[in-house]
Amino acid sequence: MDITSFNLAADLTGILGMFFIILSFVGTSALKSSKSKCLCSMLVVYSFILLADMVSTYYRGDLQALTLRYTAATVNLTLDIVMIAMFVAFMRMDLNIKKTEWRFEMTGIYAVLLPMILLNLTNSVHHLVLNISPVTGEEIQEPLFMVSGVLTALILWACLVEIIAHKEVPLRCRWPLMFYCLSHMVTILIQPWVKVGTTAVNLATLASLLVLYASFYSEQNRRIFQQELELQNARAALVLSQIQPHFLFNSMAVVMDLCDTNPQEAKAALQELSDYLHFKMTAMSSSYLVSFDEDIEFVQNYLKLEKRRFGDRLTVEYDIQATNFRIPLLTLQPLVENAVRHGISKRSEGGTIRITTRELEDSYSILLEDNGVGFDTTKAPDDSREHVGLSNVRTRLVALCGGSLTVHSVPGEGTTVEIRIKKEEVPSASLGRR
Repeated sequence: MDITSFNLAADLTGILGMFFIILSFVGTSALKSSKSKCLCSMLVVYSFILLADMVSTYYRGDLQALTLRYTAATVNLTLDIVMIAMFVAFMRMDLNIKKTEWRFEMTGIYAVLLPMILLNLTNSVHHLVLNISPVTGEEIQEPLFMVSGVLTALILWACLVEIIAHKEVPLRCRWPLMFYCLSHMVTILIQPWVKVGTTAVNLATLASLLVLYASFYSEQNRRIFQQELELQNARAALVLSQIQPHFLFNSMAVVMDLCDTNPQEAKAALQELSDYLHFKMTAMSSSYLVSFDEDIEFVQNYLKLEKRRFGDRLTVEYDIQATNFRIPLLTLQPLVENAVRHGISKRSEGGTIRITTRELEDSYSILLEDNGVGFDTTKAPDDSREHVGLSNVRTRLVALCGGSLTVHSVPGEGTTVEIRIKKEEVPSASLGRR
């Protein structure tokens, strides 16, 4: 394959690549910001640069196509300068440079770029930048071509200095901009000595745009992840606000009953409730993920109060063999509350609640079993609040630590709820530590 065929193939490949990258912007929320619109516009402009370069390459040396070649050269030269102007605008948005900042430098840059654009735009008339020999058909870079390149390099140098100066912006955001400046400065200076169809500047632009797009895409993903994390936090806060009143109402009902029957026990119950609430508020101010020890303490305090209410009708057993993991705050309490209210309390003789934890090969297992009345899992629960409670716990397990919740129940025999927490999910899902 000769150099002409190679350059044509490279240009065509570049155009197709730009087309698919531009499509990734269309119809998405990514195109709503000014920065993304500027980047997408740069990709479109570069596609036309490649198209003009294809025409110049295909008709290189053809004396019968001088007008077409001058037109293609004019488009190429003009859009190269337009790309620099667009990059300066993109850089300002990426570095969050306000309009009141860098005003003198911006005025100077655009004061230089505008005459250069006009000069290149009229090149087919005066041929002062790029000429085509009517005898040999070869392209001749006139002195103004070199002058234009030097001025562009100086503009990019000023941009590079500004990029380096913005140290408050993370390096991951600045290095693609630095790469654009450095690659273009080098290729612009060697351009007069490079005699290939696909110019060195075009190759530098292609590499730079791909780097800018990759950086933009990575930043978009990082922003989306952060938004999802904030949404999970907000969802968890909403769920907690729905769950917390259940325990408070039940506990206060127990205390009020004890005030009539056993004031001394009522005082002890109030102390237990006070300890529980104090511990809970401390945990909530720190993280939505807590250690299993913290959550089981919530449950134990709750069951102490319920034990005062049901007496011998409620038996609680613990078989805790694993505690070194974290779960969403108030995961167990609403499940235990369901077991007491909808399982044990509906049996005249009462029943037993058993909580078991095990460490498995790839996860931690929490079993909550009761021998209450059970229910048909194929039918919707009669109590909508019970359904919401299970749904909320399952939602928080998935959102906050990649966990799962399954329910198995047999009418007349009891219910088993199993929670699985994947070991590899726990560290990355932690939203904060005490």
